[in-house]
Amino acid sequence: MKEILFIQSSINGANSQTKRILNYFERYWIKNHENTSIIKRNLVKNSLPIMDEEVFSAYYSTPLTQQSEKQKKAIEISNELIDEIKRSELIVMTAPMYNLSISSQLKNYFDLIIRAGLTFSYINNERVGLLKNKKALILTSQGGLKYDKDMDYLNNYLRDLLNFVGIEDSTFIGVEGVAMKPNNVELEHSNAEKKIMDFINNY
Repeated sequence: MKEILFIQSSINGANSQTKRILNYFERYWIKNHENTSIIKRNLVKNSLPIMDEEVFSAYYSTPLTQQSEKQKKAIEISNELIDEIKRSELIVMTAPMYNLSISSQLKNYFDLIIRAGLTFSYINNERVGLLKNKKALILTSQGGLKYDKDMDYLNNYLRDLLNFVGIEDSTFIGVEGVAMKPNNVELEHSNAEKKIMDFINNY
């Protein structure tokens, strides 16, 4: 049975553009891949610990016997997140753009899964991502338009984060101009749905 992971990071609830794309993906995926187990992780409804000095030291310097309850809980959650992504062959992530980048919830997620010896390592003085043989589909949205690729911090940043842990096969599908050109939103979603169909049909 295939296992895939859904990660939701939109703060807009039922009004989320990326959640709408994800819902379409789920319907079409299940129609074409019935033998699938879907792990769902909502980063807004179930908030994650924020990386701070105490949590970071739990990763690398504070022995287990000396860890606070906060540190133990953070490590427990981190291990759970890493187990989810290790088990999944496809990671489908919603990533709306907020102020040119990803949400704080999604940043927290990456802070908790990027751990030396578990999702990346250093071999012969080179960094090696350990999450191999996986694909990622990132569903994006933004209020404006992509005028300048040099300001595409969201896509480039997410691609680099995924590469860092070894996920080098990533596809981005999204809608743009939802604030600047609201009359085009339905067309944007129609185009995104066609791309999702192609992605699933060729998976």
